[in-house]
Amino acid sequence: MSLIIKNLYFQYTQKEPILSNISISINIGEKIAIMGASGMGKSTLLKVLVSYLSPSSGDIFFKSVPLNGSKPFSNMAYVSQSSYKSLFPWLNLRENVYYPLVLRNKLNKENQNYCDQLIQKLNLSHRTNSYPNNLSGGEQKRLTLAIALSYKPELFFLDEPFAGIDFRLTEELWDFLYQYFSLNNTTVLFASHNIDEVSIILTV
Repeated sequence: MSLIIKNLYFQYTQKEPILSNISISINIGEKIAIMGASGMGKSTLLKVLVSYLSPSSGDIFFKSVPLNGSKPFSNMAYVSQSSYKSLFPWLNLRENVYYPLVLRNKLNKENQNYCDQLIQKLNLSHRTNSYPNNLSGGEQKRLTLAIALSYKPELFFLDEPFAGIDFRLTEELWDFLYQYFSLNNTTVLFASHNIDEVSIILTV
């Protein structure tokens, strides 16, 4: 097993639990979709798993390493529908993609070449010197993907990352991600309320 969630509960103080007795086991390289209507706790679950929120109780393990309440696992990526808001406006597109490697002290020539290939595959090569505020919404979404993939995460969480963009681009980006995840045997957990979106990533 890769990701193991045992008896997970989460609630805000003196309120009804949002998550109650959640247990999931996900194999390495497996892609799992969480579906449900808005307000059912999908986003909350992912935020707990990536340590944005601390669980009220329960255990989370990745490759037998406990994740609960600790700093986020360094080889884990999380992309949500609002991730573009975390782009650094004072860095250009290429510098934003490089930044996770700068933080990990891994910005060597090989990794720079890898990031440049990601930028090219996501059709952003003509925008490398542009700043986030000068990018279109679709370009910002693609940039957040490039950033998340820049350090080759083993564990990837997606929370409706392509909300607000047209279906054609959404399909292209899911196709790109599917190929990436399959090639790199990435473990993936993603949340959606859109059956068409789920069908793309599970059947492409």
